[in-house]
Amino acid sequence: MSTGHPRVAGFVDDHPGTTRILCPYCGCLHIHGRSPGNRVPHCGDKRNLPEYEIVLIDIPVPIEVLRINREAQRIHKILRNRRCSPCRDKSNKPDLSYKEEIEGLAAEARSLNKQILAEVSYE
Repeated sequence: MSTGHPRVAGFVDDHPGTTRILCPYCGCLHIHGRSPGNRVPHCGDKRNLPEYEIVLIDIPVPIEVLRINREAQRIHKILRNRRCSPCRDKSNKPDLSYKEEIEGLAAEARSLNKQILAEVSYE
């Protein structure tokens, strides 16, 4: 049953009771409790992003998901370091230098989630 929220694959995690999802908003892996349904994205705390719907699947995190996560983490680390740097821009304006890359990774994440769910017959 679809709720109208983006659907994401909940992959098997190493820790019992948890699942990993590829976020459709930031391209990073997030960890949630292992139950299906709507969740608030961890990256949405300050951006009021809509929830996503977790669909549990019994496969480990695919290599392509890890690749997107690694690239997204790299960009987010650069942006965090800029915000924390003593020589950062004091205007508190959002750093949009990687906006297109992050949006591209998020689009890849959404597409890959759809593909994975279709392959395991959940779409």
